[in-house]
Amino acid sequence: VRAFINGDHCISSLYLKPRLVILDHHLGGESGLAVLKKIKSVKPKLPVIYLSAQRNTESAAEAVKAGAYEYIEKNSAAYVKLRSTLDRLRKPQPGIFRRWWYLLTGKS
Repeated sequence: VRAFINGDHCISSLYLKPRLVILDHHLGGESGLAVLKKIKSVKPKLPVIYLSAQRNTESAAEAVKAGAYEYIEKNSAAYVKLRSTLDRLRKPQPGIFRRWWYLLTGKS
């Protein structure tokens, strides 16, 4: 698990071959949507889960259109939806997301 201080740091670290990116809509200087587009231009198959406090459907549609695997609105159900999304990602490729799953649930 790695955290990045900004979108440029994330993009420049894609050589590390992450299996998943969880990306926030607000990143300070650059929008999450711009970073999402850059990620997809370099690694089109990399799953990106997009988190946002935006409640409008336009933001969700833009993120999905740009290649987000899932758009999760930050609200009281966000944790459950994130766990469900990670579970869906985990099933087709057993073992790849086992560490993520353990970190989120404490279950192996």
